[in-house]
Amino acid sequence: MDYEHLNAKIGGCGLFHYISFMTLSITTFKYVVEFQGLTFALYEPKFSCLVKNISSTIRNSTNLISKDQCQYRLSVNDSWNKCDQWTFEKRFMRNTLINELNLVCDRAFYRELIFTTFFVGCLFSFPFSILSDSIGKRLLLIVSIFLSTIITIGQMVSYQIWQQLVLSFVSGVCKSVYVSLAYTTLIEIIPVSHIDLAATNFWNLYSFGYMSVALFAYIFRSWRQIYILSLITSIFYVLYFWFVPETPRWLMLNKRRNEAFKTMSFIAKINKCTLNKEEFNKWKPIQQVTGKFWNLLKHKTMIYRFLILNFAGWAFSFAYIGSATDLTFASENIFITTFVMGLVELPTGPLSGIMANKLGRKKSVSALSGLGIICLIIMPFIEADSLKSVWQPWLKVCLAMGAKLGFSSAWLIFDIITNELIPTTDRNTAMSLVYITVGLGSIFAPMIHSVLLQFYFAGPFLLYSLLLLITVVLVFAFIPETHHLPVPQTIEQAVSLLIHKEQEWKMDMIQQAEKLGMVHRPSKQLDTEFDKFLL
Repeated sequence: MDYEHLNAKIGGCGLFHYISFMTLSITTFKYVVEFQGLTFALYEPKFSCLVKNISSTIRNSTNLISKDQCQYRLSVNDSWNKCDQWTFEKRFMRNTLINELNLVCDRAFYRELIFTTFFVGCLFSFPFSILSDSIGKRLLLIVSIFLSTIITIGQMVSYQIWQQLVLSFVSGVCKSVYVSLAYTTLIEIIPVSHIDLAATNFWNLYSFGYMSVALFAYIFRSWRQIYILSLITSIFYVLYFWFVPETPRWLMLNKRRNEAFKTMSFIAKINKCTLNKEEFNKWKPIQQVTGKFWNLLKHKTMIYRFLILNFAGWAFSFAYIGSATDLTFASENIFITTFVMGLVELPTGPLSGIMANKLGRKKSVSALSGLGIICLIIMPFIEADSLKSVWQPWLKVCLAMGAKLGFSSAWLIFDIITNELIPTTDRNTAMSLVYITVGLGSIFAPMIHSVLLQFYFAGPFLLYSLLLLITVVLVFAFIPETHHLPVPQTIEQAVSLLIHKEQEWKMDMIQQAEKLGMVHRPSKQLDTEFDKFLL
């Protein structure tokens, strides 16, 4: 008997799995609220140099104040002086870090630096994920969420730039740790026949968090109130002590059978089922403890596969973060942009889940990426003067939503592929390396997006399209289809899964399971009640 068969005996996807799914997905709500809160905190409103004790005529003179509002002079014959005070437009936001700390002109680089330190912090989550392969996920998940809450409070009460930089770094570490651990925990708890729907819908609350940020920002016009929304979610984290156990798969791989039995018995109790010791003892997992990641790199197949996974993750994150940090990506109104970008996230989970299940992983990634590519190519050109009309702003909004829907949904499915190709023994470590690559894309995306816009209005959009196109080609040419396949437990199983030979590999896995006295036949029929819950 294997885990899938044993899990079916204790309720399949029952009440416990519903609660665990919702509890783990709350992390995505918290993540997006804090990330978009940071984006609003670093929103740069229009500003003008404030020179005291001069007439309005002089102040409005283009000859006496530089075009960038960073220098002034009292007469045309005087030398230029640096502005040290500014007035900020408050059309959209009353308070941001930009106007509170005067992060303009020669201090403007701090805006990009805060973003950079946040994403650099995300890269430093890697050691903690390696640690989770050794000591388990549950403790690190709870600790990282608790620390993130403390850091959020610290950001709200800090008024020094160095404090914001340090806190942004630590915040990036915590957020990357708890999101990645929550995701991999869900993958290991949910039965394999439900992974596609559960994993893609894991991000549903992300959409509601995104839209909530727009609502809070519109009502309060202050970045600190947005962070309060994040703190409200902290009350739900007490559920982690009861409904987020260490995963039975990991416990068994690390030869902790007694703990695995207690966990499975607890799951059975919540699902109103029973599990006796005799049934549990029939579970015969692969007898291999947590592996060493560098063993993956001994196989040529895993090397090129891992490089492709990293490039694709980087490409998706580059396009996603570049657009997410541009509050005028869809509209000049920053509240409309944030709301519609959050709204379009809502169908990404169900859409990607249905497509991944009906069409398979690779075809779905290609189709959705294609939608994103088409919309990205058209977007910058509809703003031409010859096309100006009353419908033009709304056409831009629709194209932006189409682009975001395409590459966001494709990214969700690609995350499933990545998790399904990496063996359980090294999943956390390998996924963390992928997230590091994703983080590298995140670090440079805002800066490159801004620089390209200055040189060519269509630059960022064409670059994103090119990266997505390369990703589609690589995935189709070199990555095997993982739809309806069991998750590989060891490096040897992962290496033997080859493109165009997926069904042969599946039959080999079934034969191996039968030789060990196990029954491992992943069902193509999904649990109706659980699917309705997700969809």
